[in-house]
Amino acid sequence: MKLSYNWLKSLLPIDLSPQEVGSILTEIGLEVESIQEYCSHKGLDNVVVGHVIEKKKHPNADKLSLTKVNVGNDKILDIVCGAPNVDVNQKVLVAMVGAHLQTFSGESIEIKKSKIRGEVSEGMICAEDELGISNNHDGIMVLNEDIPVGLSANDYFKVEKDFVFEIGLTANRGDAASHIGIARDLKAYLKVHNDAYKDLNIGFPSTLEFPQASGTIDIQIDIQNAEDCKRYAGIVINGIKIAPSPQWIQNRLNAVGIRPINNVVDITNFVMMELGQPLHAFDVKEIKEHKIIVRNALQNEKFITLDGIERTLTTTDLMICNAQDPMCIAGVFGGLNSGIKNDTQAVFIESAWFNPSSIRKTASRLGIKTESSFRFERFADPEMAMYALNRAYLLITEFCGGALSMVPKDIYPQVIESYKIGFSIAKLTDTIGQEIPFETTKNIIQELDMQIESESHEGMLLLVPARKSDITREIDVIEEVLRIYGYNQINAQKRIAFNIPDTPTYDTSLQSNYFYNISKMLAGRGFYEFQNLSFHNIDSYNDTNNVVKIQNPVNVELNILRKNLLFNALQNISFNERHQTKNLTAFEIGKIYHQKDKSFIEEYILSLFGFGKNKIADSFYQKDKLFFFIKENIEQILKHSHLEKYTTQEFKDDNFSVGLKYFYQNTEIATLGFVNAALLKKFEIDTRIVVYGSINLEAVFAAYQKRIVTFKEITKFPVVTRDLSLLIDQATSFEMIKKTVEESAKKYLIDFEIFDYYEGKNIPENKKSYAIRLSLQDKEKTLTDKEIEKIMSNVIQSLTQKHNAQLR
Repeated sequence: MKLSYNWLKSLLPIDLSPQEVGSILTEIGLEVESIQEYCSHKGLDNVVVGHVIEKKKHPNADKLSLTKVNVGNDKILDIVCGAPNVDVNQKVLVAMVGAHLQTFSGESIEIKKSKIRGEVSEGMICAEDELGISNNHDGIMVLNEDIPVGLSANDYFKVEKDFVFEIGLTANRGDAASHIGIARDLKAYLKVHNDAYKDLNIGFPSTLEFPQASGTIDIQIDIQNAEDCKRYAGIVINGIKIAPSPQWIQNRLNAVGIRPINNVVDITNFVMMELGQPLHAFDVKEIKEHKIIVRNALQNEKFITLDGIERTLTTTDLMICNAQDPMCIAGVFGGLNSGIKNDTQAVFIESAWFNPSSIRKTASRLGIKTESSFRFERFADPEMAMYALNRAYLLITEFCGGALSMVPKDIYPQVIESYKIGFSIAKLTDTIGQEIPFETTKNIIQELDMQIESESHEGMLLLVPARKSDITREIDVIEEVLRIYGYNQINAQKRIAFNIPDTPTYDTSLQSNYFYNISKMLAGRGFYEFQNLSFHNIDSYNDTNNVVKIQNPVNVELNILRKNLLFNALQNISFNERHQTKNLTAFEIGKIYHQKDKSFIEEYILSLFGFGKNKIADSFYQKDKLFFFIKENIEQILKHSHLEKYTTQEFKDDNFSVGLKYFYQNTEIATLGFVNAALLKKFEIDTRIVVYGSINLEAVFAAYQKRIVTFKEITKFPVVTRDLSLLIDQATSFEMIKKTVEESAKKYLIDFEIFDYYEGKNIPENKKSYAIRLSLQDKEKTLTDKEIEKIMSNVIQSLTQKHNAQLR
């Protein structure tokens, strides 16, 4: 939420810098995420009012004039001007050397001392477009004669400079969703902590009694859903004139990010940002039969909103309708046809209280987030409805003209009551571990507008205003006292006592330990661990069959439960690329979701992915390094899970240009492949090679559970190693060599590895060189040289016969 420093100071007379205000707001729970300078019109620094005292023709250019301009303080500038309307005795706006103009088209012009066709020019006499006023470039701006020379353009145009706070407002603080709401909290803090502000009070905007209405227009109001619309008030003002709103109102709205539209709409937005009460203005001629009906939409009812988009409604959406048609989605967005137009003469101003839950569901489902829904979702102040209506009436009649045509109506059948809460001083002390003086506690409670109905030295009975929807329990009152008193004033305890639970509070199941061991193994091999949300956008999937849709997504872009972890991995890679991380190997363990025969299925999946260079992979693999590094880790996990008798099969699909599938007993347990270029482009990934692998942990863990653990004595006989350097065909894979060695060495082979690979110079075409190491051992005796020689002879003979291998 945006907050204007100037606006806040107009309500609360304080002498604090923006940084001091921001620090206090953050301390009392209204986190200030940023403070930005704001200027209602940029580029006018070093621009002043000048008086043209001399003009003559440029000696070297027919369309240029040489002028002398008095810019104040007896300073005369020589300026070359190309405008046809420049003349002596004119008051003009002069951009002096050093000015940086912001033009109407968005360009920036830096003014420098220069020579134009041989004549010195010490500034520029400005046209409207050069100052960003309009697109008019017919000539220079000529001002009234009574404008004083030397007056700055900032003062001439009444430019407002401000500071804008970005407040990270939590979902339970609807009472602070306005300048008045922020001012209340700031006032409470200052009066408690700063004696200079002991008499500080908020200057609430002035209102007046509604005058007697003419009665020429009467709007009937019918609330058909009193649960979602507990209060509905309105007035009619006739005889107004639609025009731009005053500059000061436009400045206020621009500062907080709201685009000015016209005087009526701007005033309703101004009151909303000031008081936190959303208002809506209807053109009376669009209210058919002069009836307002608050009802739920029909199922699949169509409605075109102000942005021209046709929305499909459901029976949970609350609508503001006339006698025939819907006019507005209550508390969310207005309709295209019932809004204020240039010829509008009579307006109906709505001020209502809508159920936060209803507004939240509708706004979320339709994907519409407005300033109005932002406040209604957080619980607007039900007691502000008439005050805000009166404030709007005062401003509209002042700046739009018109008069009251209908007696103000306020339908409020079931009053939203204040909360009664018992508050114990002992509970406060026990909770924070420190005493707060009774008078200080009482002062904080009163400054926060909580009424004390009765009190004693032990506690109080409080009446909490309905607008403070986050205060419903005693602990909530303690939190309020503490945030104004100051967390920093609570001393750290020298001793801390706590109970150790009899049983672990974390998951100690076999599955949990299995997942933990896999995570630990991967982290030890250089993988980062990621944890992502379980939500995806349905548009990411080509095949949307069996997806699990979210009925009421918090974010409309995340509207299904994920069917894979691949898209999360690609999002992680894209994010890291944008933040200059170009090398990454990572993993995630998480669930995927789908439907099967109307049942919802959840499965744990391990995702491994990488791009860029990996130092561990670089240490051995010669090409496709990342692919084989991740492949090695997948197979290590399968080995750890006692799943070594698997088969592999090459594949390609919509996501992978080429890859491998792993099968165990005809069940797919893992995949590995190169993500195809089209998918990388979709996720805005620049790197051309991304390797992704996944393991179905449900299937693998099922096999892991069935493992049989056996123990045997560690053999006392030595291990013998032998190395072979082989020249083999390019088509012969390492797996083929390994299988042949295992078959020929039989029980004596306890380990087998490749420690060198080479192809290129001095190697025949279509050949490659493998250097392999065999570890041999007899579990019952020491191998003799003859036995070792026989084993190695069998291995070499088998390699020669089956793979045409040659010893190097």
